[in-house]
Amino acid sequence: MNSTIVGLNGACISVRKRISAEISNGSSFKRKLNFLIVPKITGCVPTQPLDLTKIKLPQNIAYADAEFNIPKPIDILLGEAIGIKAESSCDPDDQAMQHFKSSVRFNSGRYEVGFPWKGYTQELNDNFSVAEKRVKSLTRRFIRVIQLCTYNIPKF
Repeated sequence: MNSTIVGLNGACISVRKRISAEISNGSSFKRKLNFLIVPKITGCVPTQPLDLTKIKLPQNIAYADAEFNIPKPIDILLGEAIGIKAESSCDPDDQAMQHFKSSVRFNSGRYEVGFPWKGYTQELNDNFSVAEKRVKSLTRRFIRVIQLCTYNIPKF
């Protein structure tokens, strides 16, 4: 596989491997999942050891990780699928290909493809005042040239 994942702050990670696995609770729950293999999901979680004597935790709950308060690396991340598209890409070439595939059509014996416009527009500077100053300057100069020419015309 060859895909790109966009993370926090626009960081891109290239993903080349995927694995399928089946998870189960041993009785009623069983599901086949696809996992993307990345070099690192995040840093250790939590970042600092938590003092459990200062936190009131329910006593009647069995935690999946009894040492959740000790910083450790993350091995697997489940359920972070909100807003993530399977084939997202940061590569402009991939984006251009996606645009091509979505906009190409055959019309009257010819292929038509929409222009791949950039998604953002930049406001142009207002050059009116600059242009106005130039016109006024040229007008003054033209008037001076005319005055010089009429002054130096020989009289008969």
